[in-house]
Amino acid sequence: MLSQEKDHKGPLPHDIEKHGSAGSIDVTPQEGSTEALAGYSIWQKLQSFGVETRGAKPVEIEARTDTRFFNVFTVFSTSMLSLLPIGTGIIPTFIYGLSLRDSFLLIFFFTFLFTAPPAWILTFAPQTGMRQMPNIIVCLLTMITVGGFCVTASSIGGQCLAQVSGGKISTEVGIVIIMIPASFLAFSGYKILHIYQRWGWIPTFVVLCITFGYGGRGLKNQATPPPPEAPTVINIIALIAGYLISWGNVVGDYCVYMPANAPKWRLFTYCLMGISLPLAALLTAGAAIGGAIINNPTWLAAYKLHSTGGVLGAMLEDAGGFGKFILVVVAFSVLGSCGRDMYTISVDWQILVPKANKIPRLVWVIVTAGCVVGVAIGAVRSFYTALENFLYFIAYWSSSYVAVIMLEFMWFRKNRPESYDHEIWDTPSRLPPGIAATVASLVPWALVVPSMAETWYTGPIAKVTGDLGFEFAGVITALLYIPFRMFEIRWRKGIN
Repeated sequence: MLSQEKDHKGPLPHDIEKHGSAGSIDVTPQEGSTEALAGYSIWQKLQSFGVETRGAKPVEIEARTDTRFFNVFTVFSTSMLSLLPIGTGIIPTFIYGLSLRDSFLLIFFFTFLFTAPPAWILTFAPQTGMRQMPNIIVCLLTMITVGGFCVTASSIGGQCLAQVSGGKISTEVGIVIIMIPASFLAFSGYKILHIYQRWGWIPTFVVLCITFGYGGRGLKNQATPPPPEAPTVINIIALIAGYLISWGNVVGDYCVYMPANAPKWRLFTYCLMGISLPLAALLTAGAAIGGAIINNPTWLAAYKLHSTGGVLGAMLEDAGGFGKFILVVVAFSVLGSCGRDMYTISVDWQILVPKANKIPRLVWVIVTAGCVVGVAIGAVRSFYTALENFLYFIAYWSSSYVAVIMLEFMWFRKNRPESYDHEIWDTPSRLPPGIAATVASLVPWALVVPSMAETWYTGPIAKVTGDLGFEFAGVITALLYIPFRMFEIRWRKGIN
């Protein structure tokens, strides 16, 4: 099947984008890759409205017709333009005691640096028609990672709704309210998700500008901490890495319907800028809030009550009823993030659970929503401790994964998408055993563990240097994977 890609003679990328249409995206089911109920009239009706019923099966060359390449920018920029980066940005200044200047320098440089590998991995998906789900273990870790971001985003949205209600609804109820429309987006799938992300940034951008306009005076009163120590700086770098490196696990989900000859450098740039620009801006905005909280008794009291949502509510207090309306819109800014994350998880279920592609994806969306709500209700009680631990943990394994996936495609497969055989994607006996990747990813933990700096554990190396876990994981995995994979290929007598 992939031999078609090698000989494919289609229009040039710029001609495709000029004449193509997102409405022509084929998100309909294919044999062996869809829900068993897809043939029923209700599913046919949903397909006519653009709901995706295709499962986890690789997308054939003829079905890759989405030529709105700019969607790569909007799908990430809209989901980044939300409360989640603001809540994360508070950590460097308020939790670690960095100055706003130092926080900004770290955020700006390392945001762009750590976004580059996932942005390059994104360009593999249109070439191969495949998502990044090599095996069940990686799929499970990806679901935990993406689900963790969804938990965090929905928690902050719930905090905002609780702040607006004046105690009439709890944060837990607010989380449920956020997850209802997010579930709709997730179920709708690729096409409708992209349509929402194309326009959803506009109200969020407006209300965030209003919010920081009202709270601008309070942001001027920044704390003046002493110069940071090296371990603190290393910890912040690890925090940013955890936020960004993990994108390498899922970016392909959002461009897998784009043609094989899609312009790689444009897709790379759209992804890099779509993630980095809004994220760097809002992480810095969060850092400004974190640096001002300690000097503002009203903000500090609101923070202790409803965390990030409470502070944003305090910033809008002078706006009265209009401020409450703004805060509601701000709360729902996480819909793009939560909907996108739940969409990815609903597809991942079909890899994790045998024969899961026979079950309608709606069921997996509901299961995912239930899991997210349950975890979020528990995590919100110690929000920043949970967030900090989560970001550090995912940096460790994601760093190894990104090293493996880039080396496999660029080194061993020589950037040849035809080397991936679609016909065997769900036949484990014909796929690479994954021993090289597994061993290369596990061995570094001998150094990762003593280099970890979590709230519940700090290793002996981390006590001196700060958290170096993700650096050790990525570098050692890369060094080990090359010889291990070479041996595996020789043993298997082929790359598959």
